[in-house]
Amino acid sequence: MASGHSEQQRRPLGHTRHPANRQPIAFIDEFGMAALKVPLDNHGRSHAIVEPHAYQRVLDSGLTGMWFTNSNGHGRRYVRTATAGSRGTLTLIARVIMDAGPGEVIRYANGDSLDLRVMNLLSMRGRAKRRDSQIASSRGNAPAS
Repeated sequence: MASGHSEQQRRPLGHTRHPANRQPIAFIDEFGMAALKVPLDNHGRSHAIVEPHAYQRVLDSGLTGMWFTNSNGHGRRYVRTATAGSRGTLTLIARVIMDAGPGEVIRYANGDSLDLRVMNLLSMRGRAKRRDSQIASSRGNAPAS
């Protein structure tokens, strides 16, 4: 019989939900350019690819390097991160890199939404309502409560 307490999922000792050492891995891409593989999971099985300057732009906007994929509910997955100081708000990394505003959507030239190199990101007119880089900057620079 179940007690009045909800069951909690048990994790092995030493396992954390968000490990502190989820650092990007530098490499040279197929075009001979510097790039980073940013881990998207705790096991290193999935990575986003981004240029070092674009990764730094994301960090400078107040977001963390703790990136993950999130489905849009229609079979597509996108690289996002939680917005500091805004519980539950997710920010789309590609929109921050491209500084996309309302009325702009981001498309992926090669169809790979994990490839966040600027040459793969296309900003187009569309129905987007948010400006993720502004959300990130305003939340990231807000004092902790």
